Amino acid sequence: MISGTTTSLRPAGIGRYITAAFLLVWLGGWIVGEVFAIGMLGTMFGSMTGLFSERLPAWSSDLATSGGAAFVIIFLLIWLTFWTIGGVVALTHVARSLAGEDVIGLSDTGFEIVRRVGPFRRRSSFERSAIRRLRVRPHDKAVVADTANGMRIVTTFGGSAERDALAHWLNRHLRLPDAATGTPPATWYVRTEGETSYLSKVGPGARLIRSVIAWALTAVAGGAWYASLGQAASLGSLAALLLTLLLAIGAAMSTFGRREWIVRPGELTFHKSFALWTVERTFRNAQLEVTHETDSDNDHHYKLVVFDADDRRTVHSQFHDSGEVEDLARWLATRTGFARSC
Repeated sequence: MISGTTTSLRPAGIGRYITAAFLLVWLGGWIVGEVFAIGMLGTMFGSMTGLFSERLPAWSSDLATSGGAAFVIIFLLIWLTFWTIGGVVALTHVARSLAGEDVIGLSDTGFEIVRRVGPFRRRSSFERSAIRRLRVRPHDKAVVADTANGMRIVTTFGGSAERDALAHWLNRHLRLPDAATGTPPATWYVRTEGETSYLSKVGPGARLIRSVIAWALTAVAGGAWYASLGQAASLGSLAALLLTLLLAIGAAMSTFGRREWIVRPGELTFHKSFALWTVERTFRNAQLEVTHETDSDNDHHYKLVVFDADDRRTVHSQFHDSGEVEDLARWLATRTGFARSC
């Protein structure tokens, strides 16, 4: 039993040393890749600007003047960005798993957690009014909070018994209401008009941002392809054209495509459209079922399925954690009146 207003948890288990050793080996390769990409970019820009041209290899000058130069630079910049982020995340995980500490403190409005590693600290606040449920996640026993903005991890440190005690301690302090309140998951967008609700994974704001990014990437790739048109046919030019077409298809799907569920008392309709093309399937006198499967890699798959005498369709699926699936099942059962089984 935890007492007082603060408690701390540290990494536990021998598995963290195995993971850290693997990541340290990976980080060695990460450094090589980082240096190589930066060196390639420096060589390309040096050839294009004429700086240190006498010290650069001949291939860099040939590539810089070919139609695929812009495509190569764009690819390297995108790859280097994600490669750098991945390395920083891996390095942080290694440091946290070997010398980290999570300090949880109660407050009048909820609780706070300070994540420490050496001299570095990061503070996070959890407001009671925004927390729907606090629980121990099934597959990895992490303590998580389901909030109005989605699930947030409280801590993965400590042993299983310590995390159970922490969850009990926090629940006793927060005095949260029953989780089965019939509210949809925070990550879903819901628009209600009278007795009809429109449910989708992507809201208008997120769709707009996603579409703008997709069209911007299409324009960049198209610019690289256009720049290669005055040059002789090359593999780089063909790759730029194919990338432009793929990005354009994805951007069009994001902009003009819709997938949503229309929820009314007594019925649930799946609606999918693209521009003027539309398909719908309505379920009446149906049932809702939450299924749980474990594959050969011991990954947990949770699905919410609606079915009637003629058909069945997956409403939502999730890896490892059943929280969002179960919340959606409860909400849909309340709105439609369908029977629910788990």
